Order: sequence, then structure tokens, then C-alpha cells
Amino acid sequence: MDNENLNYEILDKLTKVCICKGIPRSTIKKVIKDGANTLQEFQKATGAESGALG
Repeated sequence: MDNENLNYEILDKLTKVCICKGIPRSTIKKVIKDGANTLQEFQKATGAESGALG
């Protein structure tokens, strides 16, 4: 693995997409890669949009 890919992986783990649930960008990418095709599938897999802001 080269440094550029390593840097992106680190940023993906550190960058929070859902602040309420603390869901990092890496989780978002994994859920999509694993087949979540709808908002409902995404919500079920991550718990996103189930908090105060959702």
C-alpha cells in the first residue's frame, strides 16, 4: 500500500459524515460497497437519521 492510499484510508476513518452517530466516511463506503442501494437500507445498516437531527 502506498502512502497516498494510506492517507485516504486514515482520512476516511477520521472524517465523520454523521456527527450525531459518529459514523465515519469509511463506514459509509463499506455500507454502499456491501449493497445498500436505498436510503432505507443505508439507515438500517448505519443507524443514521435516527437521532435528533434525522
